[in-house]
Amino acid sequence: MVFLHIDPGWLVLMALLWYWDPLGCFYPFCAAMALHELGHLAALSLLRVPVRQMRLDLSGAVLETGATDYRREIVCALAGPAANCLGLFFWEVIPLYARCCLLLGAFNLLPLPPLDGGKALRAFLLLRCNTATAFSILMAVTWVTAAALMLWALCLTADHGLWPVAAAGLALLRLTLTMKKHL
Repeated sequence: MVFLHIDPGWLVLMALLWYWDPLGCFYPFCAAMALHELGHLAALSLLRVPVRQMRLDLSGAVLETGATDYRREIVCALAGPAANCLGLFFWEVIPLYARCCLLLGAFNLLPLPPLDGGKALRAFLLLRCNTATAFSILMAVTWVTAAALMLWALCLTADHGLWPVAAAGLALLRLTLTMKKHL
């Protein structure tokens, strides 16, 4: 089996991001993504969790790992956003890269499966509650977060047009399509 699998959808997504990049942040964003995934890989390595494959597809980067317990799952999920915090040290030198790190880390901390925040919340709830209660709480938090994200996007339309709603809608659609695998 090949360690890195790149889906054609990933290549199309990256080509579209590169083509429609009005802020000129494609390369700093790619560097922030690489730092984020290196954070996950470092935590997995330190905790001796085997990584079978890294898959890049429309849902983003997905690491297929060996079995782990919930505490390790929390640490590994939060390691990506924590690594993005390292990018903030470049704020004075490469501010666009630092901003990409900040936004990528913050976005991934949203409590929405399959994002890192959703994975960490799921593992935390399963440590503290039975499966049915954990699932109910996770779904409630997911819906409240999704509604808040869409409301925030609607508020941004007054100053920025409809693109925030379109971006939030696409992000929520992508998350919804991949959520069931991660619950």
